Amino acid sequence: MLGEALALSSALLFGLSTVLIKTVVPRVDSITVTAVRLITGAVFAVLVSALLGQFNEFSNIAKDSLLILLVAGGVVMTGHITLIKAIGIDDVSRIFPTMTGLYILMSVVFSVLLTDDVFSFKIILGAVIVLLGIYLLSYETNSYPGNSGEISVGSKFIALGLAAFTALSWTFGILTMDLVVNTVDPLLATSVRMSFMSLLMVIIAGSKLRYIFKIVTRKDTLALLAGGILTGISTMTFISALKWSTPSIVVILNCTAPFFVVPIAFIWLKEKITKATIIGTVACFLGVVLTLS
Repeated sequence: MLGEALALSSALLFGLSTVLIKTVVPRVDSITVTAVRLITGAVFAVLVSALLGQFNEFSNIAKDSLLILLVAGGVVMTGHITLIKAIGIDDVSRIFPTMTGLYILMSVVFSVLLTDDVFSFKIILGAVIVLLGIYLLSYETNSYPGNSGEISVGSKFIALGLAAFTALSWTFGILTMDLVVNTVDPLLATSVRMSFMSLLMVIIAGSKLRYIFKIVTRKDTLALLAGGILTGISTMTFISALKWSTPSIVVILNCTAPFFVVPIAFIWLKEKITKATIIGTVACFLGVVLTLS
């Protein structure tokens, strides 16, 4: 049950992080937001690993495991960029469920094809119910002021395409990380992967980072930093979950993030709660219970 609890914790933390970032993206470009988010998360992960003495084991990481961490980090980083771009175009309550729904489908299919996972009927049925709930959560959610209600149909399809790419890149990330979590400590793996992602983002963002905190408000700065820290904690709990559970179960439980995002978006972003939202949230909960049973 430890792996399942960590996966749910990761979902909650990443959902909260995304809502925080959503409040900033109308005023700051997606590359800069992603860079600050990942750098902050990486610094937090490195500090935790250092305090717990995990870096003493860095020299023991096999070359192939290190390569997997770096490649996975680069691919997952692109998913972070496309997710930020997507929620900058459309509602977080529309994009997030779409991304997570595709993430479930891709992960389940590739996990069956590429790993030795064994799927029980309950796990498959739980995934289907969660997917149904996510669809309902994304139904008629064009209520964020000044956002999706004012964009073109073409822009909405672009946003959904970006969300689909995020799902694909993160599916690759979870399947590759599952190859190393049994040989590399999850905290150390998180630190290495996020540090590499941050280095790439520093190169991509370039001079933009130098002036970011001079052009944003204190409120936006706090949101960026808090979102980064939550991303770091979410990544640590996510990778740790892979050590004590299977990729299929971790993905299904981690993709219940919309279950947490909906009430947060209602309170914070003032998004409207519809009947479809309520039914979808209940469906996600039932799917989680079925998966855990």
